[in-house]
Amino acid sequence: MVEGVRRQMPDVDVLVIDDGSTDDTAGQARRAGAIVVSHAANLGLGAAIQTGYRYARLYRYHAAAHCDSDGQHTPESVEQLLAVVAGGQCDLAVGSRFLVPDTSGAPDAYSPSPPRAAGIWVFRHLLSMATGQRFTDPTSGLRAANAAIIDLFAENYGADYPELESLVRVARAGYTVVEVPVVMLHRKAGRSKITPGKTFFWVFNGAVSLAAATTRPRVVASGTTR
Repeated sequence: MVEGVRRQMPDVDVLVIDDGSTDDTAGQARRAGAIVVSHAANLGLGAAIQTGYRYARLYRYHAAAHCDSDGQHTPESVEQLLAVVAGGQCDLAVGSRFLVPDTSGAPDAYSPSPPRAAGIWVFRHLLSMATGQRFTDPTSGLRAANAAIIDLFAENYGADYPELESLVRVARAGYTVVEVPVVMLHRKAGRSKITPGKTFFWVFNGAVSLAAATTRPRVVASGTTR
């Protein structure tokens, strides 16, 4: 993934967050040409992404994108989302696998298992009700943000269900979110933590997390509430 992004966008910096791994993740990322920030212990997805945005804020990047490293997200899609943000079309661009009208050119295109598809359907409707905006892919981990969203996410990205919580936070803070159609592929490595047997608990806990997110004060990037 690092090599692919660097080939696609040779002028961008690639940052890998090593979330307390016990293998050679950090070494392989550095050898591929990435900047690496390592956590001393495993802190979870939300903390890892927040670290990336803190790095972007510290070094004053005008835009930043984050994506998975398991091969689901393509370098072309990362570039596509950054272009939408750079063009001023939105504050946050989210890659949606469900807005693609035709994936015949991508035989390895992602399709969720029935239990996961059902969970995404529930989240889609709950998130739309919570924010007043229609979302098709609420659990997408492919996103690009401008400087205002970098500041917002550097303060808090969400811990339990970070993809859902962060979208509520952005929408309630008054920023513009646009979903961009992208092709996502089946993962080339690793396994999902969401197994069929855990789907009910995943959906139930996600619904509770969404409800809690809507009761929190509206926080903008400056740290003030409104």
